[in-house]
Amino acid sequence: MPMAAAGGVPVACTRKNVPGTRALSAKAVCAGGARLHRLGLSETLLVFDEHRRFLDEDPATTVRRLKAAEPEKKIVVEVADIDEALRWAQADADVLQLEKFAPQRVAACRRLVDAARPGVKLAATGGVDASNARAYADAGADLIVSSAPYWAPPRDVKVVFALLDGACADTPSATPESPSTLVSGGPDHGNA
Repeated sequence: MPMAAAGGVPVACTRKNVPGTRALSAKAVCAGGARLHRLGLSETLLVFDEHRRFLDEDPATTVRRLKAAEPEKKIVVEVADIDEALRWAQADADVLQLEKFAPQRVAACRRLVDAARPGVKLAATGGVDASNARAYADAGADLIVSSAPYWAPPRDVKVVFALLDGACADTPSATPESPSTLVSGGPDHGNA
């Protein structure tokens, strides 16, 4: 996802990368100007609906308990609708992860959350890519969370080789007109 597509809003890439490429993917994300979103489960406290089903307490109690147990970590709550977002914002969650919200719902959520508790961050996630990232940014998302960069089509890459002075001293026949000598290593290297 080109960073310009997000209109200046930070883009964070998820852990959903190609199997076996986590280290390379993380470097590519950073080189491209994006951030890493929770490479490990211990980086933040993310509360999913699946977790909340096992809680026998109100959102404010949950947030207080989590902040007391891990005071240096942000409490991120994934929400499915605006009512849920408002409940968790009023409970003092730090970030609301808006799962599969359309940009219009993000805008409505932004207005209502800001009125209820200014300062809560909104992270747009689920279905966000370069074609719609700007709409999410314009709607008021503070962060775009996406795995789209991992699945982007390949870019055309051109590699240019140039001879450096003295680089091929043992193969004096290596000239731009005879590139096969450079590829084979020349007769002195047993490759001819």
